[in-house]
Amino acid sequence: MAYLSIYTGLRADEIFNLKWQDIDLNNNVIHILETKNTEARTAYITKGVRDILKNKERGPQNQYVFPQEFRYGTVKLFRGNVKKNQIGNTFRRVVEKLGLNGDVEDDRYKVVFHTLRHTFGSWLAIRGESLQTIKELMGHRRISQTERYAHLCPDMKKQAVEGLHED
Repeated sequence: MAYLSIYTGLRADEIFNLKWQDIDLNNNVIHILETKNTEARTAYITKGVRDILKNKERGPQNQYVFPQEFRYGTVKLFRGNVKKNQIGNTFRRVVEKLGLNGDVEDDRYKVVFHTLRHTFGSWLAIRGESLQTIKELMGHRRISQTERYAHLCPDMKKQAVEGLHED
């Protein structure tokens, strides 16, 4: 689930709600129907994500991609925030073992599951993708949410102006 988040920008809730019918390996896309802002969007499958999904035991079309990990019977545990806590606790233990939050005292700077999503957005900005593209891929409602990544591509303005000069 962590790999899926860092290479697609999916939120934890979006991953929990994925069903096999949402995965289109022929076209390398994931249809995200249940989003934070209720606007469906498409995520694109990288080779690594494709390999993970192809190797995962596939259930019926209407079954969750991650059915056992965060559900009990037919009752979704998300209503009581159990899913978030469960993935958060597992992720926290791994981060702890790796020492990633070693001396970090301020919670705002700690590595958490949602950090993977921010990494996805940061990688896109560093690669020079437009803020509009990042906004759409991350499913932000407003461009102001995406502007936090703008500082990662400071040379873009310089490059844009330099491109105007003809020798």
